Amino acid sequence: MPLIKSKKHDSKSMGTKKSEKDLKNHHDVPVTSAEPVEAGSRTDPASEPFSPERQETEPMTESSKERADEDLEEKPELVPKDPARDSSHAPIDRTSFGLGPRTGTGQSSIINEQVNLEHDHQQLLALHQQALDEKRGQEDLVEHYKNQYQQQVERNKQLEQSWKKATNELRKFRQQGPVHKVDDDFLKGLWTSIRYDCRNWASTYCLGGQRVVVTEEKVTKLFSAFTPEFMKYLRSARLRSSLIESFLIHELLFKVLTRTLGPGLLWAGRHGQALKSLQTYLEPARDIIDTPSLLVDKTLKPADVQEYHAWRAKTAMLLSEKVSAESVSQRIKEVVNSLSDDLGDFVVNKKPTHKDDLTSIVKKAVELDQEIQKSKAIFAFQSLYNPKSGESYGFYFNTQLMESESSYGEATTDMIVELVVAPCFHKIGTGDGQGYDQTSMLAKASVVCAESRKKAERMQ
Repeated sequence: MPLIKSKKHDSKSMGTKKSEKDLKNHHDVPVTSAEPVEAGSRTDPASEPFSPERQETEPMTESSKERADEDLEEKPELVPKDPARDSSHAPIDRTSFGLGPRTGTGQSSIINEQVNLEHDHQQLLALHQQALDEKRGQEDLVEHYKNQYQQQVERNKQLEQSWKKATNELRKFRQQGPVHKVDDDFLKGLWTSIRYDCRNWASTYCLGGQRVVVTEEKVTKLFSAFTPEFMKYLRSARLRSSLIESFLIHELLFKVLTRTLGPGLLWAGRHGQALKSLQTYLEPARDIIDTPSLLVDKTLKPADVQEYHAWRAKTAMLLSEKVSAESVSQRIKEVVNSLSDDLGDFVVNKKPTHKDDLTSIVKKAVELDQEIQKSKAIFAFQSLYNPKSGESYGFYFNTQLMESESSYGEATTDMIVELVVAPCFHKIGTGDGQGYDQTSMLAKASVVCAESRKKAERMQ
């Protein structure tokens, strides 16, 4: 028995020596010493009772030795490898992660390592927040460009609509044919010439020493609407021409230059009455002089006004080319005869040319009316009147609308108008058919104030 036990211990001792030698030759890894085993422990072979079965079941054979050697070779290393000798433990490039250098050395304590970890965590949070801010900035920039793109799309739509509208207007313009444009100065000059001719006719044929014999009834019928002092004007050799001039101009407005009452449209010949009825029916404004104010308060639509005056101008251009000169002359003759009948009793200078001069004045008025009708712009004569009484006298002098007759001296705003010799001459809109809400003054009204008339009486 002792021999068997001694043999067993020898085999283990041999196995142990062989294993130590092999371990020393395997990667030069140091061998750790075995910890002491307490007696009586279950893992201590000496503390276990000897049995023949153990001797038979655990013999140390060559294969057992080889397995023991393999177990020792596969056993994990208990001592870490030297980092300087192992490339897998190369230092980490912290700058690639956006981290600052570590504080301390590789032998730092656990506290320093925790401080470093906290520092790294804060740096990573800051980098994360920076990345979020950059992302938000990029999203805001993308949204900004989206809004700009949408605005550009809207602008393009508006431009396209404006282009289509302009194209339609151009097509309508071409369909309407050429536009008749007349210079404002030409119309002002023609109107001034008519006024001068009327004044000249009255002073040439109605003034003189010869006494005028006319019934009171006729005088009242002809002149009472112009001034309450009509008899004073007729009795004065100096003042009479102003009253005759006023009557002559207002008769031209009523019979030639009218847009509402009276014949008018003499240049249209025998078609004048039919055209006047059609114009009166289609005119958007009841009184054409009120067109701007009606457009401003939206009572009238600009499109309606533009359409009507475009039609009026085109019709006048077409019709004036078709009307015969004979029919126009016949209508002019009718007006001249009417004026001659009314003023014949007041003609003291019986020259044979007085009727021819009246014919010349009427022809100028017809020419002025034809030019006005061919233009898309509105040209209108505005008669002045007292808003309370409705009479064409009895209101204060207004420097913006009026001027004193040249032979009566200057008038002031505290003077009362007694006689309106000629009305205001206005232009509304443009020759292109635009701006009907704007009015311009071509000529002021010519008036005689009561104070100026009294002063002229004293001077005769």
